[in-house]
Amino acid sequence: MHSKGLKRFIVAAYDALTCVLCTAILAVGWSQPAFAYVDPSVMTYTIQALAGVAVALSAVAGVAFRRSRRALMRALGIDENAGKEVEGNVSRIVDGEPAAPVPAVQAAPEQAKKKKTKDGTNAYAPSIVSRLLSALVAGPFVVFTLLIVAPSELVAGSEGSLVFGFVQVWPVVVKAALPWIVPFVVVLVLLRKRGFAVGVAIVFAFGLCCYLQAMFMNGRLPEADGRTVIWTSYQSEAIWTLLVWLAVLVGLPIVAFKFPRPVHVGSVALAVALCVVQAVGIGSLFASDQAQRDGLDETYSLTQEGMYTVSNRNNVIVFVLDTYDTQDLLNVMPTHPHMFDEFTGFTWFKNSTGSLIPTRYGAPFLQTGQYPRYDERYVDYIGQRWGRSSFLSDLVKLNYQVGIYTDSLALEHTHEADRRAWVYDYTMNIHPERGPRMDEQGVADVLRKCAFYRDMPWALKPFFWFYTDEINNAMARQGSLEELEKIPYTMDDARWYDQLVELGLSIDDRGSYTGAYRFIHLLGTHYPFNISEQTRNVGSGNSTREAQAVGTMRIVEEYIRQLKTLGVYDKSTIVITADHGDWYLTPDPLTQPSSPIMIAKPAHASDEPLKESMAPIAAYDVLPTVIEAAGGDTSSYGRTMFDYEVGEARSRKYLMTTSDGTHNLDILEYEITGDAMDMKNWHLTGHSWPDDE
Repeated sequence: MHSKGLKRFIVAAYDALTCVLCTAILAVGWSQPAFAYVDPSVMTYTIQALAGVAVALSAVAGVAFRRSRRALMRALGIDENAGKEVEGNVSRIVDGEPAAPVPAVQAAPEQAKKKKTKDGTNAYAPSIVSRLLSALVAGPFVVFTLLIVAPSELVAGSEGSLVFGFVQVWPVVVKAALPWIVPFVVVLVLLRKRGFAVGVAIVFAFGLCCYLQAMFMNGRLPEADGRTVIWTSYQSEAIWTLLVWLAVLVGLPIVAFKFPRPVHVGSVALAVALCVVQAVGIGSLFASDQAQRDGLDETYSLTQEGMYTVSNRNNVIVFVLDTYDTQDLLNVMPTHPHMFDEFTGFTWFKNSTGSLIPTRYGAPFLQTGQYPRYDERYVDYIGQRWGRSSFLSDLVKLNYQVGIYTDSLALEHTHEADRRAWVYDYTMNIHPERGPRMDEQGVADVLRKCAFYRDMPWALKPFFWFYTDEINNAMARQGSLEELEKIPYTMDDARWYDQLVELGLSIDDRGSYTGAYRFIHLLGTHYPFNISEQTRNVGSGNSTREAQAVGTMRIVEEYIRQLKTLGVYDKSTIVITADHGDWYLTPDPLTQPSSPIMIAKPAHASDEPLKESMAPIAAYDVLPTVIEAAGGDTSSYGRTMFDYEVGEARSRKYLMTTSDGTHNLDILEYEITGDAMDMKNWHLTGHSWPDDE
């Protein structure tokens, strides 16, 4: 082969190799997807990171391929412009003859006339058009990062606990955020020369800090579950994140003052890149929601409809007082001996075990009775537990009117069609939206606060602390009590009590139902403690666990009193329990027992005062007790709580969730025999599941 031909062969081989490499990379991108669920709030971070890496690597790869090809051609002595048409030199014609070449400095006199600053450098004076275009990038970057991306990801990552999801909330978020762009743009456009570069640098630096905080500096951010946060435990995070913020917020403007043009251009370019990267993440939220909805257009709402109505024929009422532990009652009973005077015919089962923690696991269990299987992933169990249970369908077959009032159906891992088939279609109060029900101003205000909590440095986070029920209560438009079918159910015990007193229980004789089933989930002894003994809302953290335990039980007492007034108390089976007992965040196994309260009365019970029993009862016993009370067949459910005897040997199952304080780790299975209040009777079985929810 001739030398020239060999050289061309080498270049062609290099080009072919480049194509193969590009094809290999694209093949990875177009490979068959795996159908697995990833939490949307985490998914957006992943997509943002991958998008950023893709942009950077593609630029680097393009430059690398191009430069390496040029280097190869130079080494081979190949002129890459060979064979190309090249225009000749151009010169002026004077009197028919080419004029002498003009020196470069004379050919472009405007370059020599540029203004000089005192230090001899070119003056920096961007035009009004340049300032406006740059301001229209820097301002929206901050607003998009802090006021659109942050609240959108927070809502999308918590849809199982919020009354409104991402699809309903995002238009309100965008509408509330857009006006904030105006002051950024106006202020920046009014700045001149170096002041403009410094202004752009400050605005970009603030948005960049928000982005970096959310992406890399929130590693131990505590969950917004109302638990009192010991902020002194995060002093190291507060110090080093504040230093990062100060370094970026002070350092970049200083550099911009010294080198205005490159910092200005670089800030705008990076702002555009980060907006694109975050937009990809937001786009994934829409895609995820569309996949969940399966093309269904209706948006369902869990409302308060029927919450204060009962049947004149038969009632089965389950109160779930969140976190209320047997130990809570043991603590307050000595100082409140008359607390259960109205609870005639009830039995307090003091040897009670729960099912799972936290609420999003324990509350659905009380209506499904489903534990995870040993051979399945935990996330698969979460997505299928409602579908595996026939509890709600059995109640409907028994001609019962079903009302469920909770913020913890925890259906976020379930497709919309399955939600309808497994839950919505069996209830009276979960139905397509009926008119406006969102408080848009409340949504904007509370999500702005949440966004600052997420994106501000640790030193400022205590000022924006929030909890889930605070978001729900701010989001929901309350309206009049005559429109309960339009009002979303939110966890607010004091308001629930006030509505009970104002509206009062009433008989619902619509239809030919055999009876009514009501599942009522209240805040109970869950933090933050804001309910007084008199059932008043005294503000977050202004009550105590003991006072809230008394106040919550007085809410149930008022309900019982009104049942008696209506004359249906004797026709009512009532169960008062909790989704779980007291628990705490720990990566280690339990060191103290967790026992949800279990107080129950069958219909047509005697008028005797509250009795106590040490029969071995478990959370699962709620389901057969309800089915039997509704007149159903319990053969597939097992024995009711009234069927167990004191001293009877029974092994009960309890699943504990370990946590590092920020993320759930594993689900550990315990077996409890004997008195549940004695930790000696708790034993790990060796079965566990990684919490991959």
